Amino acid sequence: MEQIPEVSEESPEAEWERFGKELFVLKEKLNDLIIAKKGENWGEIFFNIPSEFAKKLLSEFKDCHQYYAYHILLESSTSYEKSPKLDFPEPFSVKTFIQNKIEELNQQDPE
Repeated sequence: MEQIPEVSEESPEAEWERFGKELFVLKEKLNDLIIAKKGENWGEIFFNIPSEFAKKLLSEFKDCHQYYAYHILLESSTSYEKSPKLDFPEPFSVKTFIQNKIEELNQQDPE
């Protein structure tokens, strides 16, 4: 008799933690690439890339502060209780935005 493997469901809090760790790693990679690729101009770009996208999110979603991805994008702190939602739907996903910026920067020559 074939046994069906158990499917362990992740608690919402555990999923929130896992998502945060994954997105934080991507955000750090983006930060490192900005510094490496943009030379002396890194500071302005370092802050403008996330803040411009955050402004776009604020114009589309009045509940931005309830999304964990929003806080990771802006490197602000939050808690599961305050921000239980993970990421925005496409085309506003912070994870996709960061991945696209990483790809874009990887294709550029250092300044």
